[in-house]
Amino acid sequence: TEAEISTTFLGDRAFDKEPESPEEKIQLFLKLFRCRSDVFPRYWENNRSGKKGYSPVCSNEWKKGVCFKPKVKCSVCSNQSFLPFDAVSVRNHLMGKIAMGSYAIDQQDRCVFLAADFDKSTWREDIHAYTSAAAELNIQVSTEISKSGNGAHAWIFFREHVPAKKARRLGEIILSRAMESQNTLNLDSYDRFFPNQDLLPSGGFGNLIALPLQKRYRNKGFCIFLDENSNIIPNQWEYLSQLHCLTENELETLLYETDVQEYRLDAADEMTVAESVLRDTSYKPEDTYTGTVSLTIKGQIAIPLGEIPSI
Repeated sequence: TEAEISTTFLGDRAFDKEPESPEEKIQLFLKLFRCRSDVFPRYWENNRSGKKGYSPVCSNEWKKGVCFKPKVKCSVCSNQSFLPFDAVSVRNHLMGKIAMGSYAIDQQDRCVFLAADFDKSTWREDIHAYTSAAAELNIQVSTEISKSGNGAHAWIFFREHVPAKKARRLGEIILSRAMESQNTLNLDSYDRFFPNQDLLPSGGFGNLIALPLQKRYRNKGFCIFLDENSNIIPNQWEYLSQLHCLTENELETLLYETDVQEYRLDAADEMTVAESVLRDTSYKPEDTYTGTVSLTIKGQIAIPLGEIPSI
């Protein structure tokens, strides 16, 4: 099928088969996109004021004498009664009754996905570079066009909750490789990662990301997944079921191997510099220094700069 996934990617399949029933589709959606089960944000718009945004869904919202928004933040309210991120809320999202988001980091500073946000005119080229850099590490990245249609999210999924710090480190590695492949210091359309923090901020929920496949946006061709040519994948659920979700062990191995490789490259660069200095015969005899220089040998060699004469 067009949505067939290469077996070269690391990780386990998201689902053991293509989901057919609504219940199976909801189960797959929860597995991929639910980081916190106790709360989720919902998109809202105020036609009178023109304001819009996301707020955690609470059964006490705007109840007189109970809800004191905006004076009291939802995250610290003593009367909070959040609705869970469950099958009911997902069903409403997929049917277009609400538009859900997902808080990208939980109370234990963990996440189940890492999403990179690209939101400028060059998002297609930049996200291709990011996806290709990930593929070189055998990591699958899924591209979802945003609800505005003017950008996209690049998703990496994990089989279980993993430390947000490690997930973000993986994203930084991929981003760095993508920039090297583009021969540029930055990918202009890249905005941020979800989660955007290594640790959950005190008194808050952390950043949130709008979730895909909401019916109203889906019908407009937005909030759906694209293939490598930026075309809409015909069978979204088949595609999602075949995604490869990294295990925590695989994540740890990737980070370790990258750190070792970077250490070796740094050491090789330092040795190249040292050898070039030793081979340099351009100095003149009168430039030779005949004094004493102290060396301190520990993990590295330290030379006091004050003892080195200027030439």
